Amino acid sequence: MQRVSNWMNQAQFGTPLFYCFFRGENDEMSYPGMAVRLYIEGQRLGLTWEVSVLERTLAKDSLARQRRVLTVPADDAMYYLAYSQGEPFIYSGTEDNRIFLKNAVDTGEVRKVLVKSLIGFFDEFQTMDDLIEAMNQQFERLFPYYLATK
Repeated sequence: MQRVSNWMNQAQFGTPLFYCFFRGENDEMSYPGMAVRLYIEGQRLGLTWEVSVLERTLAKDSLARQRRVLTVPADDAMYYLAYSQGEPFIYSGTEDNRIFLKNAVDTGEVRKVLVKSLIGFFDEFQTMDDLIEAMNQQFERLFPYYLATK
């Protein structure tokens, strides 16, 4: 995996969150990749990993590739972020939700489904090594979903 973007402001969507997007060496710009994203919950700041596709690089097959994350069995340590009519909805990583979302994609009710995993909040880590270990663990958990998009 190689980094293809710097931390960027998503002002185009009006959300003050930042991310760094990674994709495989042979991936095209329109392919889904993995992103580490700053996450805010109340006054706490943390990080998430996600398998997603950049809207500004979409090609004809980008969303179909992204939807392949639904072919991988659910993992209770992750969650789905689904977009329906432009609105985001969060679903826990259960097999029932995976099947529901797969059907919703098939009927056109849901346009895009991301797979996400909370790395943790910064105040939970004692050292930088603890943070890096948590990042690696969650990366490994989501990597099969990334591979499914290939």
